[in-house]
Amino acid sequence: MVKIRRLATAYPKRKVGREECRVAPDRNRAQVASRSGELVDDIVVRRSGRSVHVLNAVSPGLTCSLPFGAYLAEMCLSVQ
Repeated sequence: MVKIRRLATAYPKRKVGREECRVAPDRNRAQVASRSGELVDDIVVRRSGRSVHVLNAVSPGLTCSLPFGAYLAEMCLSVQ
């Protein structure tokens, strides 16, 4: 927290002008990396205690599909 405060106070407060703003390409997305550092392409579903974790769910087509929802519902119901 101290480092963040120090960083925030290191720059003078001033208004940002319109000429300083620009549209940036939207090429960033969260993606799971394996322990070896390689990017994981597929969705990852993990259980931990009484929780079910869905990782790397980058495809809206998959995450809103009824079969995937049914799979997750069954997994949640089986968690004790």
